[in-house]
Amino acid sequence: FDNNYIAKLCFCLISPILCILAFVAGSSSHHENGNETDGLRLIPSDHTVVRYTNESLIVLCRNTLADTKVHWKSPKGDIIKEHKGRIHIEASPTSDDVKLVFMHISLADKGDWSCEHAGGGDKASKPFNLIVYQKITFTENTTILTVKEGTNATILCEVKGEPQPNVTWHYNGQPITLETNSTKFRILADGLLINSVTQNDTGEYTCRAYQVNPIASDMQERTVLLKIEHKPIWTYMNVVKERYTFINGTTTLKCEAIAEPPANFSWYRSKKQIHNDKHYRIESGNYVSTLHIRVDNEDVFNVYKCKVKNHLGSIERALILKRGEKPPTPKDMQLRGYNSNTFDIVVNHPRSSDVADPLMKVTGYRIEYMTELEFKKDLGKWTNAKRKEFAYEEGATFLISNLEANTSYLVRAASRNLAGYSDWTKVEKFHTLSLTPANANSATSLTSFYTAKHWLLGFAVMSLHFSKNLAFGCRAQQKQQLLLQLVTGSCTSLSL
Repeated sequence: FDNNYIAKLCFCLISPILCILAFVAGSSSHHENGNETDGLRLIPSDHTVVRYTNESLIVLCRNTLADTKVHWKSPKGDIIKEHKGRIHIEASPTSDDVKLVFMHISLADKGDWSCEHAGGGDKASKPFNLIVYQKITFTENTTILTVKEGTNATILCEVKGEPQPNVTWHYNGQPITLETNSTKFRILADGLLINSVTQNDTGEYTCRAYQVNPIASDMQERTVLLKIEHKPIWTYMNVVKERYTFINGTTTLKCEAIAEPPANFSWYRSKKQIHNDKHYRIESGNYVSTLHIRVDNEDVFNVYKCKVKNHLGSIERALILKRGEKPPTPKDMQLRGYNSNTFDIVVNHPRSSDVADPLMKVTGYRIEYMTELEFKKDLGKWTNAKRKEFAYEEGATFLISNLEANTSYLVRAASRNLAGYSDWTKVEKFHTLSLTPANANSATSLTSFYTAKHWLLGFAVMSLHFSKNLAFGCRAQQKQQLLLQLVTGSCTSLSL
């Protein structure tokens, strides 16, 4: 008996449990030693190796038996003999070890690869199983698809991956469900079919692919913009057909229409096409065209036609330019109140007798303003001035806000009616307050001027109604006098 066997017998004499454990361990050790007798070991020793396509892999087959050679076999049973290429072997110069090298793994490489002894007879073999996954890829790269209105559209989305990804579709970010859209959409193996497309089907269609495997999960998507070819249609159906301007003034006529492909715009007067000259200037984009008109004679007052055309059709619209009356310039402009960032401006309205045609009455004002420093930098030009449009309202004042503190501004105003704008008023210079605590609470703060006034008035009415004893730090006076003092600010303290 060898020493190990004697040791096991000793464990049996001490304890039956130790005896069992000793013999089980010995059996396992003998089994492992028996495996080592084949003289083969893989490094890494994993029985299963997982890789993605295009990744690399090296597996070493270590041979511990003398005077023997080893080789590698593919899952098909072919012996790997190549020493270069995508899959090849590399022999060790100092031993009988052989490396199996994968330069770029493909899906076809999956399966059982084995290292075994060369020669006849019973061959020892060490296999490993190669599992190959493929990340999500799209075969199509088109991002815009254009189809004619009324036809069927197929948005292709062929997805590759291992395991095969699951695909969902979304329209403008919302999922497409066949339960509610079975007649409109049909999901194909390689895309999405849309039946009888209309302009309402224009938008972004997203193909979203999901993949889950034992080592990772992935989600990829591609979006296609679907455009529906159609003839031009007006952006706004109801527009004012009659426009007004005045001699020595300027005006613009605008024509807006959508079409796919974008249409060409052209302007006509008395059936004659208009081109850029001293009276007219045309600015056109994909979906809008603007005709700028310089009015210096009576011939300008006429019927103008805008024609919009692409290869699918055309539309046209007539606009009538009539002679109007230039609005009178505002009488003057005054500053009602101000603080560190706001002006409250009063524009004195021209007398109604200044306007002969009631249709040409003043409907609003345009106020332009810019800092004195900006005005100097622009060499006295108002090109970069800020502007605000206001509707006319009897007794209204106009707020210019978001101004810079402690800054001088140049301000001017013009009247507006159906025919255009008047001449500008005289330029006024106003100055905002600085951001000091005293000015922040100043009584000139127009933000609180009207609010405090109306609040005090309302508070006084409520107090007189609900309280019998009301003292304001002033001598007792009649209620009317009290309200007057409260509004004008003559009383400064309040106690109930």
